[in-house]
Amino acid sequence: MREHLTAETIHRYYQGTLAPESIPSLFAHCDACDSCRTRLAREARERTEAAAVHLTEQETVDFATGKVCEGWSVEHLRNCALCAAAVQDLIAFGTGLRRDESRKGRSWLHAAAAVVLLAAGMGGGFLAQRNRPAPNTPLPVLLVDSGGPVNAQSDLPEKELVQKVLRERRLPFPAAAAPAAVATERGAREAAAITLTAPIGVRVASDSPRFRWTGCAGGSYRVELFDEDFNPLARSPQLTVPEWQATTPLPRGRKYLWQVEARCGGRTWTAPAPPEPQAGFEVVNGAVAQRIAGAGASHAALAVIYAQEGLREEAAGELDALDRLNPGSALTASLRSSLPPRTQQK
Repeated sequence: MREHLTAETIHRYYQGTLAPESIPSLFAHCDACDSCRTRLAREARERTEAAAVHLTEQETVDFATGKVCEGWSVEHLRNCALCAAAVQDLIAFGTGLRRDESRKGRSWLHAAAAVVLLAAGMGGGFLAQRNRPAPNTPLPVLLVDSGGPVNAQSDLPEKELVQKVLRERRLPFPAAAAPAAVATERGAREAAAITLTAPIGVRVASDSPRFRWTGCAGGSYRVELFDEDFNPLARSPQLTVPEWQATTPLPRGRKYLWQVEARCGGRTWTAPAPPEPQAGFEVVNGAVAQRIAGAGASHAALAVIYAQEGLREEAAGELDALDRLNPGSALTASLRSSLPPRTQQK
């Protein structure tokens, strides 16, 4: 896509009517074009602000009962997940389906009462129409995923859980993720010239994790990996950069310890240094790995699965990908705000 984005292209993108095969070239163009990237983000902000003024209860009932609705309310419904969900709730109510989810900022009881009153005023007309299909109005795009626009009916991996998270706008992190157990080393020694940064005290999805630490000028390093009983498992070659990725996959569902031997300024250091705790982490088990593989390339599904498994950094990485696909998105910003703080290492 060499030419700048047209207003029609941007409008169709946010409507969810832009062909999925056109989306990669749209984002490739925005990556290289500050002007179009700014226009796309501005449109997202304007649509988010417009969505702050919601449909009235009567307008919501009109959509749910299939009445012809025009103008602002149609455009708003295309861009407001909250009102689209309220309409879907009323449709479900009319077909006798049980819904027990509350909607933030709207009154379910008030909306249900409006349906009952409307039915009474129409002589039961609403109930007579309860099997009428939903109005022919495109559902609003919640976000753009790797496969294209996502709305409230999109078929995604682990669809029910992902759609619930998108409605609630919050990732399902456990109340308190259990870190890998670490033991405190004995003795006392001068602080090392380097500090290990990751992975420490966390679970990781990869069975070939990448190890990182702070380096020193002109330093060389060697990583040593152990099982939780401190039996040696692997040793890196001599390194000149402060990171290393294990070359042999580690057995899943187990905990590991690691340390770095560094040569800095003519001296040799080992980190962690006593009395600091050992650097430990855990690799998720095979069942979790299969669940992750089942999400395919869906950033939304992966973010939700990683969050539910307590894998903060992996979830944050998927949100980064969604941010690139959804510049200025209030939904991805809300999901990011639910990330727990990073594990603090002492």
